Amino acid sequence: MFSRILIPLDGSDLSLSVLWTLRPLLIGANPEVTLLRVVPPAEEPPSDPQAAGEALAAVQKHLEAWGLTVALRLETEGDPAEQILECAEELAVDLVAMSSHGRSGVTRMLRGSVAERVLRRCPAPLLLCTPNSGAVGDYPAFRRILVPLDGSELAERVLPDVEKIASACASEVTLIRVQGVLSEPASQGSFFKRWSEERLEEELAPLNPQRDALAQAGVKVGRQVAYGNPADQILRASQKADLIAMTTHGRSGASRWLFGSVAEAVLREASCPLLVRRVVPVA
Repeated sequence: MFSRILIPLDGSDLSLSVLWTLRPLLIGANPEVTLLRVVPPAEEPPSDPQAAGEALAAVQKHLEAWGLTVALRLETEGDPAEQILECAEELAVDLVAMSSHGRSGVTRMLRGSVAERVLRRCPAPLLLCTPNSGAVGDYPAFRRILVPLDGSELAERVLPDVEKIASACASEVTLIRVQGVLSEPASQGSFFKRWSEERLEEELAPLNPQRDALAQAGVKVGRQVAYGNPADQILRASQKADLIAMTTHGRSGASRWLFGSVAEAVLREASCPLLVRRVVPVA
Protein backbone atom coordinates (compact mmCIF):
# COMPACT_ATOMS: atom_id res chain seq x y z
CA MET A 1 0.00 0.00 0.00
CA PHE A 2 0.97 3.65 0.14
CA SER A 3 3.72 4.03 2.72
CA ARG A 4 4.18 7.83 3.02
CA ILE A 5 1.07 10.00 2.85
CA LEU A 6 0.79 13.79 2.98
CA ILE A 7 -2.58 15.24 4.07
CA PRO A 8 -2.94 19.04 3.68
CA LEU A 9 -5.67 20.57 5.85
CA ASP A 10 -7.06 24.10 6.12
CA GLY A 11 -9.06 23.90 9.34
CA SER A 12 -12.44 23.53 7.62
CA ASP A 13 -14.82 20.60 8.09
CA LEU A 14 -14.59 19.95 4.36
CA SER A 15 -10.83 19.48 4.47
CA LEU A 16 -11.26 16.97 7.30
CA SER A 17 -13.59 14.84 5.18
CA VAL A 18 -10.58 13.47 3.32
CA LEU A 19 -9.62 11.56 6.48
CA TRP A 20 -12.77 9.45 6.28
CA THR A 21 -12.29 8.86 2.57
CA LEU A 22 -8.71 7.78 3.19
CA ARG A 23 -9.48 5.67 6.25
CA PRO A 24 -9.73 2.31 4.37
CA LEU A 25 -6.16 2.85 3.16
CA LEU A 26 -4.85 3.83 6.60
CA ILE A 27 -6.22 1.28 9.04
CA GLY A 28 -3.94 -1.72 9.28
CA ALA A 29 -1.49 -0.39 6.68
CA ASN A 30 0.61 1.68 9.15
CA PRO A 31 1.80 4.34 6.67
CA GLU A 32 3.88 7.36 7.62
CA VAL A 33 1.31 10.18 7.74
CA THR A 34 2.18 13.88 7.71
CA LEU A 35 -0.50 16.51 8.36
CA LEU A 36 0.27 19.86 6.73
CA ARG A 37 -1.34 23.20 7.56
CA VAL A 38 -0.37 26.35 5.66
CA VAL A 39 -1.30 29.66 7.32
CA PRO A 40 0.12 32.44 5.11
CA PRO A 41 0.08 35.99 6.53
CA ALA A 42 -2.22 37.25 3.77
CA GLU A 43 -4.88 34.56 4.26
CA GLU A 44 -8.47 35.79 4.19
CA PRO A 45 -10.08 35.46 6.62
CA PRO A 46 -6.90 35.55 8.73
CA SER A 47 -5.99 32.56 10.90
CA ASP A 48 -4.09 32.45 14.17
CA PRO A 49 -1.01 30.20 13.72
CA GLN A 50 -1.18 29.05 17.34
CA ALA A 51 -4.84 28.07 17.00
CA ALA A 52 -4.06 26.37 13.69
CA GLY A 53 -1.32 24.36 15.35
CA GLU A 54 -3.63 23.32 18.17
CA ALA A 55 -6.29 22.23 15.68
CA LEU A 56 -3.69 20.22 13.77
CA ALA A 57 -2.60 18.53 17.03
CA ALA A 58 -6.23 17.59 17.72
CA VAL A 59 -6.43 15.85 14.33
CA GLN A 60 -3.15 14.11 15.10
CA LYS A 61 -4.60 12.75 18.35
CA HIS A 62 -7.68 11.52 16.48
CA LEU A 63 -5.55 9.64 13.93
CA GLU A 64 -3.34 8.20 16.64
CA ALA A 65 -6.51 6.69 18.11
CA TRP A 66 -6.77 4.82 14.78
CA GLY A 67 -3.35 3.32 15.55
CA LEU A 68 -1.37 5.60 13.22
CA THR A 69 1.92 7.40 13.70
CA VAL A 70 1.42 11.01 12.61
CA ALA A 71 3.82 13.92 12.10
CA LEU A 72 2.75 17.57 12.01
CA ARG A 73 3.95 20.39 9.80
CA LEU A 74 2.78 24.01 10.17
CA GLU A 75 3.89 26.59 7.58
CA THR A 76 3.25 30.31 8.12
CA GLU A 77 4.80 31.62 4.91
CA GLY A 78 4.47 31.01 1.21
CA ASP A 79 1.76 30.08 -1.25
CA PRO A 80 -0.41 27.12 -0.13
CA ALA A 81 -0.16 25.18 -3.39
CA GLU A 82 3.60 25.69 -3.58
CA GLN A 83 4.02 24.60 0.02
CA ILE A 84 2.05 21.44 -0.61
CA LEU A 85 4.13 20.61 -3.68
CA GLU A 86 7.43 21.35 -1.95
CA CYS A 87 6.49 19.26 1.07
CA ALA A 88 5.39 16.33 -1.11
CA GLU A 89 8.71 16.38 -2.92
CA GLU A 90 10.83 16.88 0.19
CA LEU A 91 9.18 13.98 2.04
CA ALA A 92 9.13 11.78 -1.09
CA VAL A 93 5.53 10.80 -0.36
CA ASP A 94 3.76 8.23 -2.51
CA LEU A 95 0.28 9.75 -1.98
CA VAL A 96 -1.11 13.24 -1.36
CA ALA A 97 -4.71 13.31 -0.10
CA MET A 98 -6.68 16.56 0.16
CA SER A 99 -10.09 18.13 -0.27
CA SER A 100 -11.15 20.57 -2.94
CA HIS A 101 -13.97 23.06 -2.65
CA GLY A 102 -14.69 22.39 -6.31
CA ARG A 103 -16.64 25.20 -7.95
CA SER A 104 -18.27 26.42 -4.73
CA GLY A 105 -16.09 29.52 -4.55
CA VAL A 106 -15.40 28.96 -0.83
CA THR A 107 -12.34 30.82 0.40
CA ARG A 108 -9.41 29.41 2.42
CA MET A 109 -6.51 27.30 1.31
CA LEU A 110 -8.16 24.29 -0.28
CA ARG A 111 -10.41 26.02 -2.78
CA GLY A 112 -10.65 24.45 -6.21
CA SER A 113 -7.94 26.57 -7.80
CA VAL A 114 -5.35 25.40 -5.27
CA ALA A 115 -6.32 21.75 -5.74
CA GLU A 116 -6.09 22.15 -9.51
CA ARG A 117 -2.66 23.78 -9.24
CA VAL A 118 -1.47 20.88 -7.11
CA LEU A 119 -3.02 18.42 -9.57
CA ARG A 120 -1.04 19.88 -12.49
CA ARG A 121 2.34 19.47 -10.80
CA CYS A 122 2.00 16.89 -8.01
CA PRO A 123 4.98 14.49 -7.97
CA ALA A 124 2.90 11.72 -6.35
CA PRO A 125 -0.57 10.26 -6.94
CA LEU A 126 -3.18 12.74 -5.69
CA LEU A 127 -6.43 11.71 -3.99
CA LEU A 128 -8.94 14.57 -4.19
CA CYS A 129 -12.29 14.79 -2.43
CA THR A 130 -15.05 17.23 -3.30
CA PRO A 131 -18.07 18.47 -1.33
CA ASN A 132 -20.12 15.77 -3.11
CA SER A 133 -17.80 12.91 -2.14
CA GLY A 134 -19.96 11.60 0.72
CA ALA A 135 -20.90 12.30 4.32
CA VAL A 136 -18.25 12.14 7.05
CA GLY A 137 -18.15 8.70 8.63
CA ASP A 138 -20.39 7.20 5.94
CA TYR A 139 -18.01 6.68 3.07
CA PRO A 140 -17.74 3.23 1.41
CA ALA A 141 -14.35 1.54 1.15
CA PHE A 142 -13.82 2.11 -2.58
CA ARG A 143 -16.06 -0.79 -3.55
CA ARG A 144 -16.32 0.38 -7.18
CA ILE A 145 -13.43 2.05 -9.03
CA LEU A 146 -13.82 3.61 -12.49
CA VAL A 147 -10.65 3.81 -14.60
CA PRO A 148 -10.80 5.84 -17.84
CA LEU A 149 -8.28 4.73 -20.48
CA ASP A 150 -7.57 6.35 -23.84
CA GLY A 151 -5.38 3.70 -25.45
CA SER A 152 -2.11 5.40 -24.49
CA GLU A 153 0.61 3.90 -22.32
CA LEU A 154 0.53 7.08 -20.24
CA ALA A 155 -3.09 6.51 -19.23
CA GLU A 156 -2.24 3.02 -18.01
CA ARG A 157 0.29 4.27 -15.45
CA VAL A 158 -2.48 4.69 -12.88
CA LEU A 159 -3.20 0.95 -12.95
CA PRO A 160 -0.59 -0.04 -10.30
CA ASP A 161 -2.24 2.43 -7.92
CA VAL A 162 -5.64 0.97 -8.80
CA GLU A 163 -4.36 -2.53 -8.13
CA LYS A 164 -3.10 -1.49 -4.68
CA ILE A 165 -6.44 0.01 -3.67
CA ALA A 166 -8.56 -2.73 -5.22
CA SER A 167 -6.54 -5.47 -3.54
CA ALA A 168 -6.78 -3.76 -0.15
CA CYS A 169 -10.49 -2.94 -0.40
CA ALA A 170 -11.76 -5.90 -2.47
CA SER A 171 -12.90 -3.38 -5.06
CA GLU A 172 -14.55 -4.06 -8.40
CA VAL A 173 -12.83 -2.13 -11.18
CA THR A 174 -14.48 -0.90 -14.37
CA LEU A 175 -12.22 0.07 -17.25
CA ILE A 176 -13.90 2.59 -19.54
CA ARG A 177 -12.77 3.42 -23.05
CA VAL A 178 -14.11 6.79 -24.18
CA GLN A 179 -14.04 7.59 -27.89
CA GLY A 180 -14.83 10.97 -29.39
CA VAL A 181 -17.11 9.78 -32.18
CA LEU A 182 -18.99 6.68 -33.21
CA SER A 183 -17.28 4.59 -35.86
CA GLU A 184 -20.53 4.51 -37.88
CA PRO A 185 -23.00 7.35 -38.59
CA ALA A 186 -25.88 6.61 -36.24
CA SER A 187 -27.29 7.94 -33.00
CA GLN A 188 -25.66 6.35 -30.01
CA GLY A 189 -28.85 4.87 -28.56
CA SER A 190 -30.14 3.19 -31.72
CA PHE A 191 -26.63 2.18 -32.74
CA PHE A 192 -25.95 0.29 -29.53
CA LYS A 193 -29.27 -1.55 -29.81
CA ARG A 194 -28.23 -2.94 -33.21
CA TRP A 195 -24.79 -4.05 -32.10
CA SER A 196 -24.09 -7.74 -32.05
CA GLU A 197 -22.11 -9.30 -29.24
CA GLU A 198 -19.22 -9.72 -31.66
CA ARG A 199 -19.21 -6.04 -32.58
CA LEU A 200 -19.36 -4.96 -28.95
CA GLU A 201 -16.45 -7.24 -28.16
CA GLU A 202 -14.45 -5.57 -30.93
CA GLU A 203 -15.01 -2.20 -29.30
CA LEU A 204 -14.02 -3.53 -25.86
CA ALA A 205 -11.06 -5.62 -27.04
CA PRO A 206 -8.44 -2.83 -26.59
CA LEU A 207 -9.12 -3.06 -22.84
CA ASN A 208 -8.35 -6.78 -22.67
CA PRO A 209 -4.62 -6.57 -21.77
CA GLN A 210 -5.33 -4.21 -18.87
CA ARG A 211 -8.29 -6.32 -17.75
CA ASP A 212 -6.24 -9.50 -17.84
CA ALA A 213 -3.34 -7.98 -15.88
CA LEU A 214 -5.66 -6.81 -13.10
CA ALA A 215 -7.54 -10.12 -13.11
CA GLN A 216 -4.26 -12.02 -12.66
CA ALA A 217 -3.69 -9.92 -9.53
CA GLY A 218 -7.05 -11.13 -8.18
CA VAL A 219 -9.03 -7.97 -9.02
CA LYS A 220 -12.58 -8.25 -10.35
CA VAL A 221 -12.68 -6.23 -13.59
CA GLY A 222 -15.38 -5.11 -16.01
CA ARG A 223 -15.17 -3.19 -19.28
CA GLN A 224 -17.22 -0.38 -20.77
CA VAL A 225 -17.13 1.76 -23.90
CA ALA A 226 -18.66 5.22 -24.32
CA TYR A 227 -18.75 7.90 -27.01
CA GLY A 228 -18.76 11.65 -26.76
CA ASN A 229 -17.04 14.31 -24.68
CA PRO A 230 -14.51 12.50 -22.44
CA ALA A 231 -15.20 14.45 -19.24
CA ASP A 232 -18.97 14.16 -19.69
CA GLN A 233 -18.81 10.42 -20.32
CA ILE A 234 -16.48 9.82 -17.36
CA LEU A 235 -18.80 11.76 -15.07
CA ARG A 236 -21.85 9.90 -16.35
CA ALA A 237 -20.19 6.52 -15.80
CA SER A 238 -18.97 7.56 -12.34
CA GLN A 239 -22.48 7.91 -10.92
CA LYS A 240 -22.18 4.34 -9.64
CA ALA A 241 -18.50 4.59 -8.66
CA ASP A 242 -16.83 5.22 -5.29
CA LEU A 243 -13.58 6.40 -6.89
CA ILE A 244 -12.38 7.63 -10.28
CA ALA A 245 -8.73 6.81 -11.02
CA MET A 246 -7.03 8.41 -14.00
CA THR A 247 -3.87 10.04 -15.26
CA THR A 248 -3.35 13.63 -16.28
CA HIS A 249 -0.71 14.99 -18.60
CA GLY A 250 -0.75 18.17 -16.54
CA ARG A 251 0.87 21.11 -18.29
CA SER A 252 2.74 19.02 -20.83
CA GLY A 253 0.44 19.67 -23.79
CA ALA A 254 0.50 15.99 -24.70
CA SER A 255 -1.92 14.61 -27.25
CA ARG A 256 -4.86 12.31 -26.53
CA TRP A 257 -7.79 13.29 -24.35
CA LEU A 258 -6.44 12.61 -20.85
CA PHE A 259 -4.73 15.97 -20.60
CA GLY A 260 -5.08 18.25 -17.60
CA SER A 261 -8.30 19.99 -18.58
CA VAL A 262 -10.23 16.70 -18.61
CA ALA A 263 -9.05 15.76 -15.11
CA GLU A 264 -9.86 19.26 -13.87
CA ALA A 265 -13.33 19.17 -15.43
CA VAL A 266 -13.99 15.81 -13.80
CA LEU A 267 -12.74 17.13 -10.44
CA ARG A 268 -15.12 20.12 -10.51
CA GLU A 269 -18.19 17.97 -11.15
CA ALA A 270 -17.43 14.54 -9.67
CA SER A 271 -19.75 13.07 -7.07
CA CYS A 272 -17.01 10.74 -5.79
CA PRO A 273 -13.29 11.16 -4.97
CA LEU A 274 -10.73 11.33 -7.75
CA LEU A 275 -7.30 9.64 -7.75
CA VAL A 276 -5.00 11.30 -10.27
CA ARG A 277 -1.46 10.37 -11.26
CA ARG A 278 0.37 13.03 -13.24
CA VAL A 279 2.56 11.63 -16.01
CA VAL A 280 5.16 13.40 -18.11
CA PRO A 281 5.51 12.17 -21.70
CA VAL A 282 9.01 11.58 -23.05
CA ALA A 283 9.71 14.06 -25.83
